[in-house]
Amino acid sequence: MAEKTPDAPVVEARIIPIEWPDVGVAVYANNLVAQYDGDSVRLVFTQVSPPYLTMKKSEKKKRLDSLKHVKAIRVAELAVPLERFRVMVDML
Repeated sequence: MAEKTPDAPVVEARIIPIEWPDVGVAVYANNLVAQYDGDSVRLVFTQVSPPYLTMKKSEKKKRLDSLKHVKAIRVAELAVPLERFRVMVDML
């Protein structure tokens, strides 16, 4: 005759509220970098804005020629498994 096994423990369900972050100022992404590492695709969305130059044309050209870089502000970064990425592309 088989021995009686103890009943499985009862798991008590509990509702834990989520505190969502405040919605801040909307930003837009006008630049995308995609990297593939063999298992997933990493998407980095950034906002790249040209500098505001309010000077004479000759001074503006000199200023533009002296720029070494323009800063990219990260808006969002996603790492998506390759199979899910294919589904996303099909959906879009």
